[in-house]
Formats: sequence, structure tokens, C-alpha cells
Amino acid sequence: MKTFRLVVLFYAIFYVIRQPDIWAGLKSMRTSALIFFLCCIIPVIALGSTDPIFSLNRAQTFIVPFMYTFLSVSLLIYRYGQRYMLIRFSELVLLVYSIPVLSYLLFGGNFSGKSIYGISYESELVFASNHFGWSSAMLLISALFFWRTHNLRLLPKIAVIFLYLLAAYLVVVSANRTSMLAIALSLLVFFFRYKGVNLISKIILLTIPFAVFFYFRNQENSAVDFIIKRTQYQREVGGEGRLKRTEYLIEQFNRQPALWVSGAGIFDYSIFQQGDEGFGGYHNSYWELLFGLGIPLFLLFMRFMLFIPTLQFIRRISRFDFVFIPLALIPFFESNLTGGQFLFFPWFIYIFILNGKQQYYRHGVRNRPLTIEQANH
Repeated sequence: MKTFRLVVLFYAIFYVIRQPDIWAGLKSMRTSALIFFLCCIIPVIALGSTDPIFSLNRAQTFIVPFMYTFLSVSLLIYRYGQRYMLIRFSELVLLVYSIPVLSYLLFGGNFSGKSIYGISYESELVFASNHFGWSSAMLLISALFFWRTHNLRLLPKIAVIFLYLLAAYLVVVSANRTSMLAIALSLLVFFFRYKGVNLISKIILLTIPFAVFFYFRNQENSAVDFIIKRTQYQREVGGEGRLKRTEYLIEQFNRQPALWVSGAGIFDYSIFQQGDEGFGGYHNSYWELLFGLGIPLFLLFMRFMLFIPTLQFIRRISRFDFVFIPLALIPFFESNLTGGQFLFFPWFIYIFILNGKQQYYRHGVRNRPLTIEQANH
């Protein structure tokens, strides 16, 4: 299956680079040269790891889908413009992430309010608990933008409202604290920055997720009760697992200060074998780049992965779309740097959309730029 996926991706890359306007597309992006440079240097670094075959294999699972995503988004940004891409992205999010949400009903999920935290692929619910949480967060936040940019009839409106309510429930019972934090931050931005909904509608939309949370908060053995007890337990025994990993890595790097510049090796996890804690990996996409590549290369990655998108989000995008928040936040708590990970493609698609230059085009018409004000209406 992996070989087949790799062949398909190579064919897709070949197809994209054969398009006559691909070079114009690359010029429409802010960081094309930087991205090609990083894709060239990662295999070189992987060759120097303690297990070069393993590291190179992991590197290609990042580079190939990464380059396909970058080339495709560059071409589409040039052809259709940033706002058009954001609208289509919201449609894809609702379509794709409604599958895990609806599968909860199709495969016997209940509404008792008890936590489903810890369930895996092998369970009767098909998806893991984290996938329910992440999917629901993405769906909840994208639904706001989708609702505004589409003139929906009655039945589609009912479908979106149903998905919104079901997703609000699943975020709670999944006990995924990252998703809850992402939704809370997104709704905060929504309340103060979003201009397309009146105050009463904002209050109603804000009330639904919090109402679900506090309803189960008062029930014994509910998902919320589980979250509170689990958090208290982690504080009593000395912290959360990811925090322990971070403390361990900082300690190891401070013992060998040169590692802060060179890194421990991308997709090389031998540093975790130097201690007795039994950590299996980073569980943090940003830390995997920081501790794997060192500070200089990490900052280059952050330029297009976080700095430019954050600036674009604050300046313009936060007035109408908030899905950047979960896409930037969730990778901080999970590793999403290989093409098979749950959020790899939406994460990098959205990042590359925000890396497009501030040049807007009417759909299907070239060389007729819109102003920022026109594009945002």
C-alpha cells in the first residue's frame, strides 16, 4: 500500500510540474526557494543519523507528499487566488471530517456522555478517540466560514447544524484537551474579530459547545469528570508526558550545547535511548524539527510554517476564517510530519495557502488582480 501511494504521489508531482504555469505559480509563493532548499538538505542530514536507512525512509514519507502539496497549492493559488482556495478548503474540511464524526453514529456510538478516550482503530468505532476530537474541532471551526460563504438552502442548513451539534458532543466525550483548547481560542477570535454575524448569533454559536461541556461537567463519571480527574492525577505524579519529554530533551541538549545548532538528527530517535525514561518519540511536530535539526534550520522551517501564516492570520484571515488555530495548535501535541498522519495534508495545504502572496484573481481570469478589500467581501 505504501509503495502504491508513493507511485501515485510521484505521478501527481510529475503531472503538476508539467503544467505550463507552474513556474508562475511558484513565483506567487513567498518561500519557494526556502522550501526547495529544506527538501534538499533533509536527506543529507538523514544520511548522518545512527540508522540512515530508517531516517531516509521516514524523510521520504515527509518530502514526497510535502512537495506534492506545495506544488499543487502554488499552482492553484496562481490560478484561482487565496480567498477562493480558502472557500474550497472549508468545503473539503466539512466533507472529509464529517466522515469520522458521522461514523460515530453508524458504528454504534452512544450519547451517555461517558469518555471514549483511549479507544483505538481496533474498536468497533473504527476511529481512535483523538481522531474524533481533531475531526470535530476542524468541523466546528470550518462550519462558521462555510456558513457565511455559501448560500445554503433549508436541508443543507439542517445538515450543517446537525454536524455542528454532533461535533460539539464528540469534542467533549473524546476528552481531547488540545481540541477543546483550539475551539476555545477560535471562538474567542470569532467573537471579537468576525464581522459577518450579529452579536446574538455569535452568543448562540458560542453557547452550544460550552453548554455541552458544562452539562456533562455536573454528571459523575462523564467525559468532563474524566478530564478533570486525569489532569489532577498528572499534576500529582509530576507532570504530563510531553512536558517530561521536553525537560528530558533540554537536559540532554544542555549537556551537549553543540546539539542546539546541529540537532540530534531528523527522524533519528537515538537520543531517547540515552535515558531510562522510555520515551518513544517527540509527540510534537515542532519539537521534532527543533531538536532534530537544531535552532537555525528550525527557524527556517518556522518562517513558512508559523511566522508568515500567523502574520497573515492576524492581519486578514482572522476576520472570516479560524481553522488556522487548530491546524497550528494540534501539531504541537502530536507528530504530523509524515504523509500518513491524520492532519498532515490539511495542515500543510492551509499553511501554503497562507504563504501565497497578497495577489487575488477572479476565478478563471488571469492578470486582473483584486484589492485586498474586494477579496475579503
